[in-house]
Amino acid sequence: FYKKQGIEVIINEVANTESTNVVVNGDADFGIANSDILVSRINGAPVVLLATVFQHSPFVFVTLSENSTLNVHNFAGKKVMLEPHAAELQAYLKYDQVPLESMKFLPHNYKVEKLLSKEVFAMSAYLTDELYVLDSLKIGYNVFNPRAGGIDFFGDVLFTSEKVLRENPELVRKFVNASMEGWKYAFEHENEIIELIYNRYSKRRTLNHLYFEARQMKQLVMPDVVEIGYINKQRWQRIGEIYADLNLIPANFNLDGFFYEDNEKFNYVVIYVSLIAAVLLLIISVIAFRFYKLSTNLKKESVQKKLREEQLVLLEKQYRDLVDYAPYPIIIHQMNSGKVLYINQLACEKFEVSRTIAVNLFNLGFFSNRNLGKSIAEQIRNRGFIRNVELELQTAHESKFWAVMSAVQVQFNGENAVFCAVLDISERIEMENELRKLNSTKDKFFSIIAHDLRGPVSTLSQFLNYAVAKFDSMQKSDLQQYLNRLNDVASNTYTLLENLLIWASMQKNELKLQLQLNNLNILIQKNIELLQPTADQKNVRLNLLPSNKVVFNFDANLFETVIRNLVSNAIKYSYASSVIEITLSETQSTYEFSVKDYGIGMHKEVADSLFDISSKNSSQKGTAGETGTGLGLILCYDFVQLHRGVIEVDSKFGEGTKFTVRLPK
Repeated sequence: FYKKQGIEVIINEVANTESTNVVVNGDADFGIANSDILVSRINGAPVVLLATVFQHSPFVFVTLSENSTLNVHNFAGKKVMLEPHAAELQAYLKYDQVPLESMKFLPHNYKVEKLLSKEVFAMSAYLTDELYVLDSLKIGYNVFNPRAGGIDFFGDVLFTSEKVLRENPELVRKFVNASMEGWKYAFEHENEIIELIYNRYSKRRTLNHLYFEARQMKQLVMPDVVEIGYINKQRWQRIGEIYADLNLIPANFNLDGFFYEDNEKFNYVVIYVSLIAAVLLLIISVIAFRFYKLSTNLKKESVQKKLREEQLVLLEKQYRDLVDYAPYPIIIHQMNSGKVLYINQLACEKFEVSRTIAVNLFNLGFFSNRNLGKSIAEQIRNRGFIRNVELELQTAHESKFWAVMSAVQVQFNGENAVFCAVLDISERIEMENELRKLNSTKDKFFSIIAHDLRGPVSTLSQFLNYAVAKFDSMQKSDLQQYLNRLNDVASNTYTLLENLLIWASMQKNELKLQLQLNNLNILIQKNIELLQPTADQKNVRLNLLPSNKVVFNFDANLFETVIRNLVSNAIKYSYASSVIEITLSETQSTYEFSVKDYGIGMHKEVADSLFDISSKNSSQKGTAGETGTGLGLILCYDFVQLHRGVIEVDSKFGEGTKFTVRLPK
């Protein structure tokens, strides 16, 4: 295939050095590595990934079956023989919370004798190599694949240097095309290639070993599911995150320039086309089986049945791979018990659990409301499916999130099971809640404008019309009374307009703090003097209790609004001839200001919603019939929050109310 492309290739086996160094130093134009080519790139080696041949890494852990090892947690405290470039195995242990510091890792000698002699508890191995040796010796063993824990690295990859790609892009293109054509031909002509390797190149492995290696490699390359050489950038990104978690590369790594752009031609349509082809193949196989069942030729029927079973095994594997790479979380669990049978990588990440642990859990554990989970299970049993059900789920660590779930009854490994697909909609739910709150706020705002502002303006108009019509016949005392009432209405209307404008500015984030060193004692005294005439009308005494001088950085204009609103409210709801106590104090961590009246007070449900514009009803009238909107208290709350403070209310109906403002030092 290289000759067909017009290029001559010499293949050299690298010994005692890294293939990346050989290529970067210019001693070779192309090289073969595994997933840690990404580490070399991030750490400064100018290498470019050309093709991902092995879609799965061949690295696994192997133990003797007599150890009765059930999971990787039994590795803790043991000796393990580990070869270089097997970071996925270390990640597998770490992500399954096996304490690496308790283990003793020994250099690998690429032989199984230390495992057989029990010098080591486990060893890293290639699915294509050491397993055949153990099978040949008829030794029982356990295999621990990182994919079971959600660690899915790539195996053999093809790469070059930036220099070669820059200076001879046509050579790179031809080399990649020829290499991929060669791999494709090898899988389609397995016997021919094995004979060629054995007779011309090396007899280091037996023919049986080469056939074993070919079968294992086909499962790792997946030529029937994914185009040979396809580069899955999202999986490379995930592998990079795992390397960063192992402190092999920085957390803020960047893969720009790492991928050979000709691989952009691949499209996920390939996967879906494969799925359609697989379904058609299944249908054709079933039809063919039906016809053969009617045949009187028992021998042919037996052969066809065997072929069909092999095809079904292949289809099952293809479907499993498709589910593994699905862009959303998927869980398959038993129909009746709810025990998890399968969980894909995205579901592991979403529910914060490893595959090893997940398959020992039950699906109800993922529902924040277990009764709802039981109800959904009953619907699936009765109807066979559910579609787009919105509900709250939880992770293994009980972190809640909103999701939309669809599920359907399936057969999985011969069991009645449920296939569940989940889509996180927490952001959408949060946005909808925020939108509802904003709409409620908008409605309240327009209500204030429509009702509370229209009322005073209408009153002003009526008073003025009456005064104009009766001006010549009105007594001076009556005219004075009308003018006083007009002044009161105009003053209240101005205050309302001012509050509305300030509140609107805050909603648009136009209001900024102007922090300056100010004396809070002086500011409180100033506002008491301004409000004293209003208090005198009800014979209410404003009593500022003695305090030390309180000086700190705050926005005097905004805080003056807080003082004025709180004292005005206290006057409004105080009975005639009562007292209002105003207190200023200082603690080690806060400045505190409080206003306490002995007026009508309020019920708890009113106090709880006092600072929420979306839940407020019309403001209660004062003891002398004074009206208001309640917007002033909302401004107080917002202004105090701008100062990183808190405002609290303590009230009892019929006894009075105390507002306390606390600002941090």
